[in-house]
Amino acid sequence: MRNPRTTRALLAALVCTILAGCSDEPATPADEPEVVTRTVRSDEYIPNRFFKLDLPELEAHGRDPATERIDLGSLKIFALEADRPFGPNDIRNVAAYFDSTGCRDWNASTIDFTRPHVTGLRWRQWLDLDLMVEDDGTLAAVDLGSSAPWEATLAVVYRVLDPHGQVLAQVGDDPTLGPPEQTVEGKGDELHYRMKLLKLPAVEADPWLHRYALRNIYSLGSSNIAPTTFEFSIEASENRPNPQLDELWVEYFAIFGLDRQDLAGNPGADGVADIHDPALFDLQRGLLRFPADMPEPFAATRARYEANVQDPDWYWSWSTYLTENLEPALYSPGTPPAEFPHYGRFRLVVRTLAAPGD
Repeated sequence: MRNPRTTRALLAALVCTILAGCSDEPATPADEPEVVTRTVRSDEYIPNRFFKLDLPELEAHGRDPATERIDLGSLKIFALEADRPFGPNDIRNVAAYFDSTGCRDWNASTIDFTRPHVTGLRWRQWLDLDLMVEDDGTLAAVDLGSSAPWEATLAVVYRVLDPHGQVLAQVGDDPTLGPPEQTVEGKGDELHYRMKLLKLPAVEADPWLHRYALRNIYSLGSSNIAPTTFEFSIEASENRPNPQLDELWVEYFAIFGLDRQDLAGNPGADGVADIHDPALFDLQRGLLRFPADMPEPFAATRARYEANVQDPDWYWSWSTYLTENLEPALYSPGTPPAEFPHYGRFRLVVRTLAAPGD
Protein backbone atom coordinates (compact mmCIF):
# COMPACT_ATOMS: atom_id res chain seq x y z
CA MET A 1 0.00 0.00 0.00
CA ARG A 2 1.11 3.54 -0.69
CA ASN A 3 2.01 6.02 2.02
CA PRO A 4 0.72 9.60 1.56
CA ARG A 5 3.17 12.18 0.31
CA THR A 6 2.97 15.96 0.41
CA THR A 7 5.07 18.87 -0.74
CA ARG A 8 4.84 20.88 2.46
CA ALA A 9 8.49 20.32 3.28
CA LEU A 10 9.38 21.60 -0.16
CA LEU A 11 7.21 24.67 0.36
CA ALA A 12 8.97 25.47 3.61
CA ALA A 13 12.37 25.04 1.99
CA LEU A 14 11.41 27.52 -0.71
CA VAL A 15 10.70 30.37 1.71
CA CYS A 16 14.26 31.65 1.44
CA THR A 17 14.32 31.41 -2.33
CA ILE A 18 11.01 33.12 -2.93
CA LEU A 19 11.12 36.06 -0.53
CA ALA A 20 14.62 36.41 0.87
CA GLY A 21 16.47 35.80 -2.39
CA CYS A 22 18.72 33.32 -0.56
CA SER A 23 20.17 36.16 1.45
CA ASP A 24 22.43 35.40 4.43
CA GLU A 25 20.14 37.55 6.56
CA PRO A 26 17.61 35.41 8.46
CA ALA A 27 13.99 36.00 7.53
CA THR A 28 11.84 37.54 10.20
CA PRO A 29 8.39 36.10 10.94
CA ALA A 30 6.81 39.09 9.20
CA ASP A 31 8.73 38.24 6.01
CA GLU A 32 7.69 34.61 5.82
CA PRO A 33 5.22 33.67 3.11
CA GLU A 34 1.75 32.65 4.08
CA VAL A 35 0.16 29.37 3.13
CA VAL A 36 -3.17 30.23 1.47
CA THR A 37 -5.70 27.42 1.49
CA ARG A 38 -8.65 27.39 -0.89
CA THR A 39 -11.36 24.76 -0.83
CA VAL A 40 -13.72 23.92 -3.70
CA ARG A 41 -16.56 21.47 -3.21
CA SER A 42 -16.94 18.68 -5.74
CA ASP A 43 -20.30 20.12 -6.83
CA GLU A 44 -18.65 23.44 -7.72
CA TYR A 45 -17.35 22.57 -11.19
CA ILE A 46 -17.31 25.52 -13.59
CA PRO A 47 -20.73 25.43 -15.29
CA ASN A 48 -21.84 26.65 -18.73
CA ARG A 49 -18.37 27.67 -19.87
CA PHE A 50 -16.76 24.72 -21.68
CA PHE A 51 -18.64 23.06 -24.53
CA LYS A 52 -18.15 20.40 -27.16
CA LEU A 53 -19.79 21.32 -30.46
CA ASP A 54 -20.73 17.79 -31.53
CA LEU A 55 -20.68 14.20 -30.28
CA PRO A 56 -19.29 12.17 -33.21
CA GLU A 57 -19.07 8.96 -31.23
CA LEU A 58 -22.83 9.05 -30.56
CA GLU A 59 -24.21 10.54 -33.77
CA ALA A 60 -25.59 8.39 -36.57
CA HIS A 61 -24.35 10.78 -39.26
CA GLY A 62 -21.63 12.42 -37.24
CA ARG A 63 -18.30 13.81 -38.25
CA ASP A 64 -15.46 11.29 -38.59
CA PRO A 65 -12.88 12.55 -36.06
CA ALA A 66 -10.14 10.60 -37.81
CA THR A 67 -10.55 12.44 -41.12
CA GLU A 68 -12.79 15.46 -40.52
CA ARG A 69 -12.28 18.35 -38.17
CA ILE A 70 -13.98 21.56 -37.13
CA ASP A 71 -12.46 24.68 -38.64
CA LEU A 72 -11.34 26.58 -35.54
CA GLY A 73 -11.48 29.92 -37.29
CA SER A 74 -15.04 29.46 -38.47
CA LEU A 75 -16.94 28.84 -35.27
CA LYS A 76 -19.19 31.55 -33.91
CA ILE A 77 -21.49 31.40 -30.91
CA PHE A 78 -24.53 33.61 -30.38
CA ALA A 79 -26.66 34.20 -27.29
CA LEU A 80 -30.36 35.01 -27.39
CA GLU A 81 -30.96 38.46 -25.92
CA ALA A 82 -34.01 40.36 -24.73
CA ASP A 83 -35.92 42.44 -27.29
CA ARG A 84 -34.09 45.72 -26.83
CA PRO A 85 -32.26 48.12 -29.16
CA PHE A 86 -29.66 46.40 -31.31
CA GLY A 87 -25.95 46.82 -30.59
CA PRO A 88 -22.87 46.46 -32.84
CA ASN A 89 -22.47 42.71 -32.18
CA ASP A 90 -26.16 41.84 -32.53
CA ILE A 91 -27.89 40.12 -35.44
CA ARG A 92 -31.57 39.85 -36.24
CA ASN A 93 -33.69 36.70 -36.54
CA VAL A 94 -32.06 33.38 -35.70
CA ALA A 95 -33.78 30.01 -35.85
CA ALA A 96 -31.99 27.36 -33.75
CA TYR A 97 -32.35 23.60 -34.13
CA PHE A 98 -31.54 20.35 -32.35
CA ASP A 99 -29.03 18.25 -34.28
CA SER A 100 -28.81 14.88 -32.53
CA THR A 101 -27.91 12.97 -35.72
CA GLY A 102 -24.74 14.99 -36.22
CA CYS A 103 -25.41 15.92 -39.83
CA ARG A 104 -22.17 17.66 -40.73
CA ASP A 105 -23.60 19.17 -43.92
CA TRP A 106 -26.76 21.17 -43.31
CA ASN A 107 -27.29 21.53 -47.04
CA ALA A 108 -27.98 17.79 -47.09
CA SER A 109 -29.66 17.59 -43.70
CA THR A 110 -32.97 15.95 -42.91
CA ILE A 111 -33.76 18.64 -40.32
CA ASP A 112 -37.08 20.36 -40.96
CA PHE A 113 -35.77 23.90 -41.05
CA THR A 114 -39.27 25.37 -41.16
CA ARG A 115 -39.82 24.17 -37.58
CA PRO A 116 -36.97 25.38 -35.31
CA HIS A 117 -36.88 24.69 -31.60
CA VAL A 118 -36.11 28.32 -30.77
CA THR A 119 -36.46 31.57 -32.65
CA GLY A 120 -35.49 35.01 -31.45
CA LEU A 121 -35.32 38.55 -32.75
CA ARG A 122 -32.00 39.68 -31.25
CA TRP A 123 -28.89 37.52 -30.83
CA ARG A 124 -25.49 38.75 -29.69
CA GLN A 125 -22.21 37.17 -30.75
CA TRP A 126 -20.14 35.83 -27.86
CA LEU A 127 -16.76 37.47 -28.45
CA ASP A 128 -14.55 36.17 -25.62
CA LEU A 129 -14.06 32.69 -27.01
CA ASP A 130 -10.98 30.64 -26.23
CA LEU A 131 -10.27 27.13 -27.49
CA MET A 132 -9.17 23.94 -25.79
CA VAL A 133 -7.14 22.19 -28.49
CA GLU A 134 -5.69 18.68 -28.52
CA ASP A 135 -2.02 18.05 -29.31
CA ASP A 136 -2.96 17.22 -32.90
CA GLY A 137 -4.68 20.60 -33.34
CA THR A 138 -8.25 19.32 -33.19
CA LEU A 139 -10.86 21.01 -31.04
CA ALA A 140 -11.49 19.49 -27.61
CA ALA A 141 -13.92 22.16 -26.39
CA VAL A 142 -14.81 25.81 -26.70
CA ASP A 143 -14.12 28.00 -23.67
CA LEU A 144 -16.56 30.91 -23.43
CA GLY A 145 -14.13 32.71 -21.12
CA SER A 146 -16.79 33.02 -18.44
CA SER A 147 -19.84 31.03 -17.47
CA ALA A 148 -23.01 31.71 -19.41
CA PRO A 149 -26.07 32.29 -17.21
CA TRP A 150 -28.14 29.24 -16.41
CA GLU A 151 -31.08 30.85 -18.23
CA ALA A 152 -29.05 31.53 -21.41
CA THR A 153 -29.82 30.09 -24.85
CA LEU A 154 -26.77 29.60 -27.07
CA ALA A 155 -26.43 28.65 -30.74
CA VAL A 156 -23.36 27.92 -32.85
CA VAL A 157 -22.21 27.82 -36.48
CA TYR A 158 -19.00 26.32 -37.86
CA ARG A 159 -17.41 24.68 -40.88
CA VAL A 160 -16.14 21.10 -41.24
CA LEU A 161 -12.85 20.48 -43.05
CA ASP A 162 -11.64 17.37 -44.88
CA PRO A 163 -8.17 15.83 -44.30
CA HIS A 164 -6.63 18.32 -46.74
CA GLY A 165 -8.06 21.37 -44.99
CA GLN A 166 -10.70 22.00 -47.62
CA VAL A 167 -14.20 23.03 -46.57
CA LEU A 168 -16.38 19.94 -46.57
CA ALA A 169 -19.55 21.34 -45.07
CA GLN A 170 -21.16 24.26 -43.26
CA VAL A 171 -23.16 23.72 -40.07
CA GLY A 172 -25.57 26.61 -39.69
CA ASP A 173 -25.52 29.96 -41.45
CA ASP A 174 -22.61 32.29 -40.79
CA PRO A 175 -24.13 35.81 -40.78
CA THR A 176 -20.91 37.25 -42.21
CA LEU A 177 -21.33 35.20 -45.40
CA GLY A 178 -24.69 36.58 -46.49
CA PRO A 179 -28.23 37.54 -45.49
CA PRO A 180 -30.70 35.06 -43.93
CA GLU A 181 -32.73 32.88 -46.27
CA GLN A 182 -34.84 30.56 -44.09
CA THR A 183 -38.60 30.95 -43.60
CA VAL A 184 -40.12 29.35 -40.50
CA GLU A 185 -43.63 28.49 -39.40
CA GLY A 186 -45.49 31.28 -37.68
CA LYS A 187 -43.12 34.05 -38.78
CA GLY A 188 -44.65 34.98 -42.12
CA ASP A 189 -42.14 36.18 -44.66
CA GLU A 190 -39.43 36.99 -42.10
CA LEU A 191 -36.15 35.32 -43.04
CA HIS A 192 -33.94 33.69 -40.40
CA TYR A 193 -30.37 32.52 -40.02
CA ARG A 194 -30.20 28.79 -39.22
CA MET A 195 -28.01 27.80 -36.26
CA LYS A 196 -27.32 24.72 -34.17
CA LEU A 197 -28.54 24.75 -30.58
CA LEU A 198 -25.70 24.53 -28.08
CA LYS A 199 -27.47 25.31 -24.80
CA LEU A 200 -30.97 25.87 -23.47
CA PRO A 201 -32.04 27.39 -20.14
CA ALA A 202 -31.67 25.01 -17.17
CA VAL A 203 -35.43 24.77 -16.79
CA GLU A 204 -35.61 23.36 -20.34
CA ALA A 205 -32.77 20.89 -19.81
CA ASP A 206 -32.45 18.51 -22.74
CA PRO A 207 -30.50 15.25 -22.32
CA TRP A 208 -28.75 15.61 -25.68
CA LEU A 209 -27.68 19.23 -25.27
CA HIS A 210 -26.67 18.39 -21.71
CA ARG A 211 -23.87 16.23 -23.15
CA TYR A 212 -22.20 19.17 -24.91
CA ALA A 213 -21.21 20.92 -21.67
CA LEU A 214 -18.09 19.79 -19.79
CA ARG A 215 -18.55 19.24 -16.05
CA ASN A 216 -15.10 18.16 -15.01
CA ILE A 217 -13.25 21.49 -14.90
CA TYR A 218 -12.73 23.41 -11.65
CA SER A 219 -11.19 26.71 -10.62
CA LEU A 220 -8.03 26.55 -8.51
CA GLY A 221 -8.89 29.93 -7.00
CA SER A 222 -6.11 32.00 -8.58
CA SER A 223 -4.01 32.21 -11.73
CA ASN A 224 -0.30 32.28 -12.55
CA ILE A 225 0.44 29.71 -9.86
CA ALA A 226 4.08 28.66 -9.49
CA PRO A 227 4.27 24.84 -9.44
CA THR A 228 6.96 24.95 -6.74
CA THR A 229 4.55 26.69 -4.36
CA PHE A 230 1.50 24.58 -5.12
CA GLU A 231 0.01 21.67 -3.19
CA PHE A 232 -3.18 19.82 -4.10
CA SER A 233 -5.36 17.17 -2.52
CA ILE A 234 -8.88 15.80 -2.75
CA GLU A 235 -10.56 15.05 0.56
CA ALA A 236 -13.73 13.51 1.88
CA SER A 237 -16.08 16.27 3.00
CA GLU A 238 -16.98 14.56 6.26
CA ASN A 239 -14.74 14.80 9.31
CA ARG A 240 -12.18 11.98 9.08
CA PRO A 241 -8.68 11.46 10.59
CA ASN A 242 -7.03 11.41 7.13
CA PRO A 243 -9.63 12.87 4.78
CA GLN A 244 -7.29 12.86 1.76
CA LEU A 245 -6.96 9.04 1.92
CA ASP A 246 -9.44 6.31 1.30
CA GLU A 247 -9.82 3.27 3.56
CA LEU A 248 -6.77 1.60 1.97
CA TRP A 249 -4.59 4.70 2.36
CA VAL A 250 -4.64 5.66 -1.31
CA GLU A 251 -4.81 9.34 -2.15
CA TYR A 252 -8.19 10.35 -3.53
CA PHE A 253 -6.52 12.35 -6.29
CA ALA A 254 -5.15 9.04 -7.62
CA ILE A 255 -8.57 7.40 -7.48
CA PHE A 256 -9.99 10.33 -9.46
CA GLY A 257 -7.39 10.05 -12.23
CA LEU A 258 -4.91 12.76 -11.28
CA ASP A 259 -1.88 10.52 -10.71
CA ARG A 260 -1.11 8.58 -13.86
CA GLN A 261 2.50 9.68 -14.47
CA ASP A 262 5.77 10.09 -12.64
CA LEU A 263 7.50 13.46 -12.51
CA ALA A 264 9.25 12.75 -15.82
CA GLY A 265 5.91 12.18 -17.56
CA ASN A 266 6.30 8.42 -17.83
CA PRO A 267 3.14 6.34 -17.41
CA GLY A 268 2.52 5.01 -13.93
CA ALA A 269 1.31 6.47 -10.64
CA ASP A 270 3.97 7.70 -8.19
CA GLY A 271 1.85 8.92 -5.28
CA VAL A 272 2.10 12.59 -6.29
CA ALA A 273 -0.60 14.54 -8.15
CA ASP A 274 0.39 15.22 -11.76
CA ILE A 275 0.65 18.98 -11.38
CA HIS A 276 3.39 18.94 -14.04
CA ASP A 277 0.81 17.91 -16.67
CA PRO A 278 -0.74 21.05 -18.22
CA ALA A 279 -3.57 18.96 -19.66
CA LEU A 280 -4.73 18.46 -16.07
CA PHE A 281 -3.38 21.41 -14.09
CA ASP A 282 -3.42 24.65 -16.07
CA LEU A 283 -1.65 26.69 -13.40
CA GLN A 284 -1.36 29.79 -15.58
CA ARG A 285 -5.13 30.04 -15.95
CA GLY A 286 -5.88 28.48 -12.58
CA LEU A 287 -7.88 25.51 -13.88
CA LEU A 288 -8.04 21.84 -12.95
CA ARG A 289 -9.26 19.60 -15.76
CA PHE A 290 -10.01 16.01 -14.86
CA PRO A 291 -8.97 13.58 -17.63
CA ALA A 292 -11.19 13.30 -20.69
CA ASP A 293 -12.11 9.76 -19.69
CA MET A 294 -13.42 11.18 -16.40
CA PRO A 295 -16.24 13.43 -17.69
CA GLU A 296 -18.16 12.74 -14.46
CA PRO A 297 -15.30 12.34 -11.98
CA PHE A 298 -17.47 11.95 -8.89
CA ALA A 299 -19.83 9.42 -10.47
CA ALA A 300 -17.56 7.24 -12.61
CA THR A 301 -17.61 3.47 -13.00
CA ARG A 302 -15.88 0.87 -10.87
CA ALA A 303 -13.68 -0.08 -13.84
CA ARG A 304 -12.60 3.52 -14.34
CA TYR A 305 -11.57 3.98 -10.71
CA GLU A 306 -9.74 0.65 -10.68
CA ALA A 307 -7.84 1.65 -13.83
CA ASN A 308 -6.90 4.98 -12.24
CA VAL A 309 -5.41 3.57 -9.04
CA GLN A 310 -2.90 1.17 -10.62
CA ASP A 311 -2.16 -0.36 -7.21
CA PRO A 312 -2.41 -4.14 -6.74
CA ASP A 313 -3.17 -3.67 -3.04
CA TRP A 314 -6.23 -1.55 -3.76
CA TYR A 315 -9.59 -3.19 -4.30
CA TRP A 316 -13.16 -2.06 -4.86
CA SER A 317 -15.63 -2.30 -2.00
CA TRP A 318 -19.26 -1.28 -1.84
CA SER A 319 -18.88 -0.07 1.74
CA THR A 320 -16.27 2.66 1.35
CA TYR A 321 -16.78 6.41 1.56
CA LEU A 322 -16.27 6.63 -2.20
CA THR A 323 -18.85 4.05 -3.20
CA GLU A 324 -21.38 5.33 -0.68
CA ASN A 325 -21.00 8.89 -1.94
CA LEU A 326 -21.00 8.61 -5.72
CA GLU A 327 -23.29 11.36 -6.99
CA PRO A 328 -24.75 10.78 -10.48
CA ALA A 329 -27.40 13.39 -9.69
CA LEU A 330 -24.64 16.00 -9.89
CA TYR A 331 -24.43 15.32 -13.64
CA SER A 332 -28.11 14.77 -14.38
CA PRO A 333 -29.99 17.23 -16.60
CA GLY A 334 -32.93 16.85 -14.23
CA THR A 335 -31.07 18.21 -11.20
CA PRO A 336 -31.79 21.91 -10.58
CA PRO A 337 -28.57 23.91 -10.03
CA ALA A 338 -29.86 25.07 -6.64
CA GLU A 339 -29.64 21.46 -5.44
CA PHE A 340 -25.98 20.96 -6.38
CA PRO A 341 -24.64 21.68 -2.85
CA HIS A 342 -26.44 18.53 -1.67
CA TYR A 343 -24.01 16.50 -3.77
CA GLY A 344 -20.67 17.96 -2.73
CA ARG A 345 -19.33 14.85 -0.99
CA PHE A 346 -15.69 15.68 -1.67
CA ARG A 347 -13.61 18.84 -1.55
CA LEU A 348 -10.65 19.95 -3.64
CA VAL A 349 -8.01 21.58 -1.42
CA VAL A 350 -5.45 23.94 -2.94
CA ARG A 351 -2.56 25.35 -0.94
CA THR A 352 -0.24 28.00 -2.33
CA LEU A 353 2.40 30.31 -0.88
CA ALA A 354 1.76 34.04 -0.96
CA ALA A 355 3.81 36.98 0.22
CA PRO A 356 2.44 38.63 3.38
CA GLY A 357 -0.45 40.93 2.58
CA ASP A 358 -1.27 39.29 -0.79
